[in-house]
Amino acid sequence: MKTDNSIIEIDRLCSINPKTVQIPSHIDEKTLFDFVNFTRSVLERVEGEMVFFDISKIHSVVLCSVAQLLHKIEEAASPIGLPDIHHICRQSVCMLNDCNRVPVETLRSVKNWLWQVTEHIVSLGNDKHLT
Repeated sequence: MKTDNSIIEIDRLCSINPKTVQIPSHIDEKTLFDFVNFTRSVLERVEGEMVFFDISKIHSVVLCSVAQLLHKIEEAASPIGLPDIHHICRQSVCMLNDCNRVPVETLRSVKNWLWQVTEHIVSLGNDKHLT
């Protein structure tokens, strides 16, 4: 039941247009783009782990690994004031920690939403070396 509530909340969060995520004005450009680069590298690792959902019998190990990766993004988002990113990662980690089944589509939605947010941040900065 707790997992179902997390999935419902994650679905709600993923329905937020990534272009409407508020970026606090107090974040300097270097910090913001360091966050984007960090998040993208973690999301690439999440994608790599998700490949194992289809071929692995050891789902609990994969779930734990993905939870740890999303927790890293959560921890990075909080101190610089990105509550939407923090919240969706927190809900995802809770879901993965409580999960008895593999919510692959939900995880893909989270990963895609986070990636779209990083694209939005890059477009705001129009920084050509972050593509």
